[in-house]
This record gives sequence, structure tokens and C-alpha cells, in this order.
Amino acid sequence: MDKMDSFSYDDRQDRINFFYNNFFHLDFLKKLYGAGPAGSILMGFDETRSILSLYYSVTFELGFLGLLCILLFFSYTLLNSLKIKTKIGFFLLISIISGVFHFHFIANFWYPWFWFIAAFTIFCNKTFAHE
Repeated sequence: MDKMDSFSYDDRQDRINFFYNNFFHLDFLKKLYGAGPAGSILMGFDETRSILSLYYSVTFELGFLGLLCILLFFSYTLLNSLKIKTKIGFFLLISIISGVFHFHFIANFWYPWFWFIAAFTIFCNKTFAHE
């Protein structure tokens, strides 16, 4: 077997197909509020093969309202980083953009690096706004 033939794409596509096959068959309230954190397990999807993208995962577990809330938070953090006019503002902006892009490929939103950068961005914006 070739080392480059890892079936990673097929595995990721299976997980995305699970989202599309199950989420859009839910009733309106479940689409709005989500299926909950154990929704994929209750629907028969193996716990070890959870949805990889944060955006798919949040939409499935918390619904469109949860997705809207997290996108609003990302936008708020991005706008705060744009308001910082010092040199650190550029690096915080790149960090926020890369974090938002990173969450498309992985759903580990509990990793502290993004939340530290988001909190630091908001802190810097509030601190440097008075100067």
C-alpha cells in the first residue's frame, strides 16, 4: 500500500455526508436549536468519527442560532483586531484569520490558543483605544 493513500479525504467526506444526510432531515426546531452535544451518537454515528469541521459541528449540535452566535463572536474579534493600530494589531489580525480558517478543518474549539488570542485582541483594543 502506498504511503500517500491514507483515505483521509474519504473519511472526511463520510463525516460531511453524515452531516448533510442527517441535519437537513431534522425538523425546523432541531435545525434552529441543534441536536445537542450527543446528537450524532443518538443518530447512530460512531463517537470516534465525529464531524471534523467546527462549523459543521456547531451547526449540528447548536443549530443555526449557535452557528450565528459563533460567527458573530468571530466577527467581533476580527473587528477588534482591525481597530488596533500598533504593530501587534497586524499579528493579531493574522492570528484571528488563521484561527477562523483553521476551524474549517478541525473542530477542536476547546484548544486555548484561539481563545487566548481572542481575549488578548479585545484587551489590546480596549487598552490602546484610549491612547
